[in-house]
Amino acid sequence: MIDHDAIVRWHMGRAVLDLVWGLIAFVMVLAVSFITRQHQDIRSFLMATCVAFFAAALLRANPRRGRLWLTVLLVALGGIVPVVTMNRLGIAFTAEIFIASFLVMSVCASILGMGIRWLNARAGTRYAAALGCLSAIAILAAVFVAIPRWIESGAYHSVNQEITPFSIETLTGKKLYSEDWKGRVVVISFWATWCTPCETELPEIAALQAKYRDNPNVLIFALNSGNHGKRPPERRPTSPGEI
Repeated sequence: MIDHDAIVRWHMGRAVLDLVWGLIAFVMVLAVSFITRQHQDIRSFLMATCVAFFAAALLRANPRRGRLWLTVLLVALGGIVPVVTMNRLGIAFTAEIFIASFLVMSVCASILGMGIRWLNARAGTRYAAALGCLSAIAILAAVFVAIPRWIESGAYHSVNQEITPFSIETLTGKKLYSEDWKGRVVVISFWATWCTPCETELPEIAALQAKYRDNPNVLIFALNSGNHGKRPPERRPTSPGEI
């Protein structure tokens, strides 16, 4: 006699394991990104995402058990759910490009892992290896060439509109008002101590300020934005022009 309850429990157990493997893949992406201090470099981030979710799907997608599409979906969801949750709570992945690229890459890498496992079982190792090589070339081209160029192309655009008047306060307590800057070229760089690329950019901002220091028509500021709207702690400036 078939024990339907046991079959349901078995399928539920498999589904939970698929989700757990997806969560493990996500944790691995975070760990690699933070250990290498490149957690805001989209290239290393995407490579870590591809490798982690490819490996998770490759290990979980067993052609003998069938329903590979469900395995791929659950593995991908294991990473997508925490990412979307962190985005909604404003903890991380607040940049649209990061969350969108993670969603696409995690799903594609999971499908690729499943596809290679299935192809190896049905057609042989040679075909699976060929697919793996072609996919690796395509991924490397996308991560290191196509996506950076796409981001760069959209990074600069001109906007012709009025801004709401605002003021900023220096470390010495002096207030500066935007109304006084009309007719001048104003460069404002927002940064924070937790933003690695921002701090990497500070020497460039300092060099730019030094270049135009004697030009009264050019104003350059580096504003410490703090942490999610909170006032930044009192500290000495790390470069000229920090506010």
